[in-house]
Amino acid sequence: MAITETSTTTDASVAAEPAASPSGFVEPSGLGAVLGSGDHKTVGRLYIGFSLAFGVVAFALAGLSDLQGIGDGGTILGLNSAFPVFTLGQLSLVLLFAIPLLLGLATAIVPLQVGANTVAFPRAAAGAFWTWLVSAGALISAYAIDGAIGSGANEESQQLAFLALIGLALALVVGSVCVVTTVVALRTGGMALDRVPFFSWSMLVAGGLWVMTLGVFAANVLLVLIAVKYGTDNKYAAAFNQWPQLAWLVTPPAVFTFAIPALGIAADAVTTFTGARQPRRGAVLFAIAAFGALSFGAYVQPFFNIGAQHQWIVVGQSALLVLPLLLLLGGLGAAMKAGKPKLASPPILGLVALLLLLLATLLAIPFGIQSLQLEAPADSLIATNQALREAASATPPYLWGVLGLAASALTVAGAAGVYLWAPKLVGRRLGDGLGKLLVLILGAGALLTSVPLVVLGFAPKASGLADSADALFGAAAAGAAVMAVGAFVIVAPMVAGRLAVIAGGRTDEPDAWGSGQTLEWLAGSPPATGNFGTLAPVASPEPLLDLADGGDA
Repeated sequence: MAITETSTTTDASVAAEPAASPSGFVEPSGLGAVLGSGDHKTVGRLYIGFSLAFGVVAFALAGLSDLQGIGDGGTILGLNSAFPVFTLGQLSLVLLFAIPLLLGLATAIVPLQVGANTVAFPRAAAGAFWTWLVSAGALISAYAIDGAIGSGANEESQQLAFLALIGLALALVVGSVCVVTTVVALRTGGMALDRVPFFSWSMLVAGGLWVMTLGVFAANVLLVLIAVKYGTDNKYAAAFNQWPQLAWLVTPPAVFTFAIPALGIAADAVTTFTGARQPRRGAVLFAIAAFGALSFGAYVQPFFNIGAQHQWIVVGQSALLVLPLLLLLGGLGAAMKAGKPKLASPPILGLVALLLLLLATLLAIPFGIQSLQLEAPADSLIATNQALREAASATPPYLWGVLGLAASALTVAGAAGVYLWAPKLVGRRLGDGLGKLLVLILGAGALLTSVPLVVLGFAPKASGLADSADALFGAAAAGAAVMAVGAFVIVAPMVAGRLAVIAGGRTDEPDAWGSGQTLEWLAGSPPATGNFGTLAPVASPEPLLDLADGGDA
C-alpha cells in the first residue's frame, strides 16, 4: 500500500511558531487558538482538561458524601447539606467527568485514527464543548444558591439546575453525533468498518447509545421541570420524587453504557505495544459491540416501573455483560502471545481498567436478586440522617460502591488514553514512571472507594455490619480522596507538557512509541491543522505495519 509521507521534523522551534498544515492553513496562536478554534485537537484537549478538573471535584464530593454517613451525618457539612452533596457528586461523576473525558479523547483522536482532516461538523463540536462547560458552571452555581435537585429551597435556582442538566445532556449528544459521523462518513479510502481502530469502533458503538440514553435522561429532566414550574401537587414535582426519577442514569446497567470507550482504549493500548497484528480482531470488535448492546439501560427506571431492577431480563442483562469483557480479555491475551508486549504504562493502565470494569459488572449482578435486600440500607444504618436515608432509597450504599468502581475504571481508562496518545494531545510523551505510579494510586483508590460500600450493602442480611458502618464509610471517603488525587496527577503533567511544547519545547516523532499500527501514528506529534496530506487507500486495519512490511511511503 502507499501512504503519503508526513513530515518528521522535530526541531523545537516548530512548536513556538504557527504550524502550517498539509492543507495550507495556519494554526491560530495565543488565546484565539483556544477560544475561537474549531480544531478538533484543541477541543479535545479542553474537554480532557476541564473534565479531569471536574473529576477532582466529583470524587471530593463523593468522599464528603461518605463522611456524611459517619455518626449522625451532620458533623461535616450539616444535615441540610447531605442530600445536595450526594446528588451533585453522583451527577458530576457521570456528566461532568466520565462522559466528557472519553468524549474529549474521541474528539481529538478519532479523526486521526480514521484518516480524516478534522472532526465532522467542527463548529458544532466546538459549540458542544462550550455549551457543556457553561451548563456545568450553571449546575454548580444552581447548587451553590440552594437549587439542589430534590431539596432546593430556592425554586428559581432549582429550575436553573434542571435547565443546566438539559444543557449538559444536549451538549454531550451533539458532541457524540460529531464523533459518530466522523467514523461513518470521513474514513479514508479503503477503511471499511471492520478496519476501523478499536477506539474509533468503540466510540461508534458508544455514541449511538449515548444519544439514546442522554436523550431519555433529558426528557426525564424536562418532565420534572415542567411539573415543578407549571404543575400543582403531583408526584413528578414532589421534592422527594425528583431524584428517584433521574437516579437510573448512575445505576446499572445504564452506567455501563458510558464505559464502552474504555474497552476500545484498552484494546488499542495493548495492541499498540505488542508489535503484532491482533489475531482475534473480529472477536474484539464483536465483544465491544456486544458490551454496548447489553449495557443499554434507559428503560430500567424503578420510579415508573416499581421493581424493574429485579426483573429477570435486567438481572440476565447484568450477568451477560461479563461475557464480552472476558472475550475481550481473551483477544488481548492472544495479541500479547502473538507479539512481544512492552511493559509500558498505557497497556498496564488499560488492562487494569478492564479488570476493574469486570469487577463492577460482577458486583452489579447481586443487586437484582431481591432476596439479598441490597436495594435499601439496614434500619440501623445512617438512621439519624434522614436526608441520607432518602438518598439511599434511590441509590443505596451498594450502588454507590458499584458506581464508584465504574467511575474509577473509567478514570484508569482515561489515564491509559492520555498516556497512550499524549504525543498527539500534548506534543510529547508523558513520564512512563509517573504513569506506572498512577496504576498503584488509581488501583488502590478504586478498591477503597467501592469495596467498603459494597460490603455495607449486605447490612440488612448481616446486622453486625451496621456496627462497622463508620469505619467502612471512612475507608470509602479515603478512597475517594485518593481518586481525586489521581485525577489531578493525570491532568497536571499533561498541562505542564503542553505549555512546555507551546513555549518551544521538544516535540516527538510521529510514531512516538515506535510501535504504532494505526493512522494516528502517521500524523505529526502534535498534528498540524488538517492532520494529513492526501492518503492513499489503506489495505488492512494496521497500515503502519503494512509500511514496515515493505509498503511504499
